[in-house]
Amino acid sequence: AHFAEIQDLQANETREFIIKWNGKVISDPVIPPKLKITTIESLSPRTCDEGKCSFQLTRTNRSTLPPLLNAYELYKVIQFPQSETDEIDVVAMKHITATYGLSRINWQGDP
Repeated sequence: AHFAEIQDLQANETREFIIKWNGKVISDPVIPPKLKITTIESLSPRTCDEGKCSFQLTRTNRSTLPPLLNAYELYKVIQFPQSETDEIDVVAMKHITATYGLSRINWQGDP
């Protein structure tokens, strides 16, 4: 989830909230910085009961403004029955990149 304050807050205004996943708090209080993105990510997979998930932004007691959300990313892991890349192709790519001294940073298209 990505957050950035987009309003000019008055001295008596505060925006602070916590993040809940399926009712469980998963973050410290978030105070979005003015026009700077804060990203909150989960390093471990989250599961959903019967395919239904609950993602909540809950205002803290200190907050005078409601939560905001600038962007949210959600992924579903799909298991493939076989590898999409043939192991021989991986070996060939490693040889090409080593031969030409390529790094992933300067790749554009095929090496």
